[in-house]
Amino acid sequence: MSVLRITNAKRMKSMPFLGIVTYRILLDVIYKKIVVPFFGYSGFEMEHSIALYILSWTILFLLMPVIIKNNNDQNHPSSLIILILSLVVFVPFTTMMGYGFFSGYYIICNTIYWLFLFLFHRLFLHIKFISLRPPKNTFSNFVIMIIGIVFLFVNIFISWKYTGFRFTFDLFSVYTLRSETSTFNLPLAIEYIFSASKAINPLLLVYSFTKKKYGISSLILLVQFLSFGINGMKSVFFITLLVMLVFLFYKDSYINKIPWLCSGLCLVGLLEFVISKSFVIVDLLIRRMMFLTNMLNAYYFDFFTNNTPDYFRQSILRYFGIKSPYSDIRYMIGDIYFSRPEMGANSGLISDAISNLGIIGVVIMPIMIAIALKLFDNCIKGLNKRLYIALCVLVAYYFISSFLFTILLTHGFLALCIVFYLLPRDSETM
Repeated sequence: MSVLRITNAKRMKSMPFLGIVTYRILLDVIYKKIVVPFFGYSGFEMEHSIALYILSWTILFLLMPVIIKNNNDQNHPSSLIILILSLVVFVPFTTMMGYGFFSGYYIICNTIYWLFLFLFHRLFLHIKFISLRPPKNTFSNFVIMIIGIVFLFVNIFISWKYTGFRFTFDLFSVYTLRSETSTFNLPLAIEYIFSASKAINPLLLVYSFTKKKYGISSLILLVQFLSFGINGMKSVFFITLLVMLVFLFYKDSYINKIPWLCSGLCLVGLLEFVISKSFVIVDLLIRRMMFLTNMLNAYYFDFFTNNTPDYFRQSILRYFGIKSPYSDIRYMIGDIYFSRPEMGANSGLISDAISNLGIIGVVIMPIMIAIALKLFDNCIKGLNKRLYIALCVLVAYYFISSFLFTILLTHGFLALCIVFYLLPRDSETM
């Protein structure tokens, strides 16, 4: 019996490793056989180098123990965020490195960035900063009710005033909706609440489910559809679906299978290509989320290592009247590197570090992210995992596509932390 247990334990420990290796191999095949041949016109290229290919696997193997540690850590929500970032950004980075897409300078700096992000995240998990004690349930429930009313009312008001309560489920006309939204000229406070509601409303939705307040849940769900009809943000649509799926079907064992889930996605994308000669899955999910993200990181790095960093002048410093020497950085990158001035090249992680701090950012920004994630963990401590698993996915997405201070303020990270902190730690949500 003990031998069987030891065998099962060893098998469980090897599963994430095999899943990550399989995932990397499938990414290599997709990049070489689909992305470069069919999307080379957009900048994806490949250079055969045995030395670079071996180096890419070496770096992956060296940092894989930390990825696996995050995969097995179910006590800290931030570990799930770091795991998602690792699988969606870091592992595809090693694939593109192996096929010679990046310069040597970028490979060194980005590897250092990830090394420090992994290091400081794990380090801060074991350092006690501030112990947060949630307030009494009576006060918490009252404040949550007020927050819910305000956020839902703002969404309903914008939908009524600017779109006439528009409902749409068309995922292919979202850019038209976003272009229309840019003409609304919303007051700053209303704009912030609306933007932050993309994170707050899903949390309120799953919390109302746990409380069996199905009438409130239905109202929030309706508001989410109205919100999607306002600006067509696909994240609103998918996070709403995800929080419901997590609430209904989540099991702790599913977290350990995330590397295999990524491998399965790649396999389905390859099978689609082999069977039907189409690549919708590869295009919409793998190329855009994994490979394009790394391409944008490299382009931001290229520009801001050859030009003066912005030093947060398009971020928090603009509220103090400090002007940036650049036009909107997202559209500037889209114009320079893709010849598409209308393209908002949203990016985060090392793009944020280099854009705002220069080369020293590869050390400083991982520390800042690790501190933010430490706050996230402290505010969530003691809550049912069904309340936050899906929101961890959303926060990871924000880190991939946005700058840190935009995440903290505009995307509602701090507001999300406050609501998590206020949620009752009682038998109904444990």
